[in-house]
Amino acid sequence: MRSLASLLLILLFSCSPAISVYNDYDHALNVSEYSTYHWKVSTEIEANQNPMYYNQLNDKRIKTAVDNAMTKKGYMLVADDPVLTLHYHIIVEDKSVFMVDPSQHLYSPYWMRDEMNAYQYQQGTLIIDLMDTRTNDLVWRGWAVAVLEDMRPESIEKRLNKTIERIFEPLPHATSESTE
Repeated sequence: MRSLASLLLILLFSCSPAISVYNDYDHALNVSEYSTYHWKVSTEIEANQNPMYYNQLNDKRIKTAVDNAMTKKGYMLVADDPVLTLHYHIIVEDKSVFMVDPSQHLYSPYWMRDEMNAYQYQQGTLIIDLMDTRTNDLVWRGWAVAVLEDMRPESIEKRLNKTIERIFEPLPHATSESTE
């Protein structure tokens, strides 16, 4: 009986899109006028929030994938005088989904009260911010939301690369001249 409910849960998550991607930006600005960037230095507090996800390995994976996506869009990583500052956030939330166990009604000729089962899972959100270095205003934000399931390192890296590519798809290509 529980296996049927588990199967329904798997089907529920497999039918939904695995990764939902969104973005928002300041419509008063032309994001493509920015052409150079650097990474904001992470704080100790962020690393202590969730060391399972905020760690050196994931930091390197995320920054490498973002650098590749930004390069494809014509943006350059520079050490001096960047016009954009990039920063990312990782949010991991424990979630529950409640499902009625239908097997009681299938096998019993008598009325029975529905049994509710709660299934726990983790939902992860990766947010990538592009901020104007001079004003510290948010210029563009992209984020992805997904159920965290396969935690093998090779799976994490592959999924991060695909996710970050999708996050940056709507980002306009940089022009050769940067905003001064």
